[in-house]
Amino acid sequence: MINLNTTDDFRIVVPLRWRRFNHGSLSERDCPEIDDRGYFIRRTAAWGVTDVRGPMFGVMRSHEVKVRILHEDIDAAAPLFATSAHPDLLEIKNADGAIPADGALTVKGKARGTATINVRLGAIDGPVLADCDVRVSRRLSVPIKPWLVRIDSTTATGTAPVFNIDPVFQRCRAIWRPAGIDFTLRPTSNATVTLPSNQADRFDNLLPYAQDTASVLNIQTSVGVAEKAIHWFIIDRFIGTTVGRGISRQTANDSALANTGILTAVNDNTGVARDPEATGRTLAHEIGHFFRLSHARLMHSDGPASDTYARRQLMFPLSGLPQGSNGTAVPRVNDVGYGNRVRGCLLTMKDFVSHSTDGEIATARNAIQSDNWF
Repeated sequence: MINLNTTDDFRIVVPLRWRRFNHGSLSERDCPEIDDRGYFIRRTAAWGVTDVRGPMFGVMRSHEVKVRILHEDIDAAAPLFATSAHPDLLEIKNADGAIPADGALTVKGKARGTATINVRLGAIDGPVLADCDVRVSRRLSVPIKPWLVRIDSTTATGTAPVFNIDPVFQRCRAIWRPAGIDFTLRPTSNATVTLPSNQADRFDNLLPYAQDTASVLNIQTSVGVAEKAIHWFIIDRFIGTTVGRGISRQTANDSALANTGILTAVNDNTGVARDPEATGRTLAHEIGHFFRLSHARLMHSDGPASDTYARRQLMFPLSGLPQGSNGTAVPRVNDVGYGNRVRGCLLTMKDFVSHSTDGEIATARNAIQSDNWF
């Protein structure tokens, strides 16, 4: 059995493990990430305290999601059953609560609140082997406005991006759905800007970092746009290894800028089309900054946090994971659930006082509800 030493004077045995249903695959709307950091749950203040021990995940009201329960150190044939301590908030969809051999458990959010799932041995009223806290949230919606941007130089015409927005947009929605946050897509607009850098097709910097007098972000005002939306600018490619950039309202305010926006590219710097999953994750990460989320543990790309959980977080500052190789403190983790050596999509639900950027879902929802993201 798995033994967790939680203090010096007692030991907890955990025979079951909870996991994202499609671990090792892409972002899917009905497969939420699970916040399994630590055995004790530390809810955000607004959600109250609980004596539930185990992981947490989120589900949007009226939506069904799937998670997987693994027989970690218990006989694979041991019959398991799931019950909801609050069926008015969370419904177990498995027939008679029975969990099949593959561990699939489907639940449906019924009403806003926090519910507990109990996994029981042998029968629907058997002894509890594992708990899970589930936050059911009402849907909050934020509009996204896409722009297809051709970048010209003073001497050459750039390449107009050709881009299938939908698969990227749907993956971004899937990542944020466990937070009860969704997005609506505004009609796509086309725009052209000229940068005096004489580098057509590509864009290497954003205000306030660029010295260019014209910026992709100025499209909002140059064409008279004042839409209350996250403006998503899509270009052909970046220079170098950049995969995305963004200026949130917080960054704009700190730098005395009027404009905000997110920038992603159709192709990498060699002209090869970027994968929709990777671009969707980049878009979702930059959106996180709009909702007042910081990089994991307040550590940035020049020195990112090295712990395994930070590498699972959407707000890890790098799209790829640096190889862990030096010393026992550096995690040797090259797959956090989405393929080899790419960051995960976890948005934290628990709120540990020792973690400087915890409780991200509550922070993001508060930013939207207080209307200070725009």
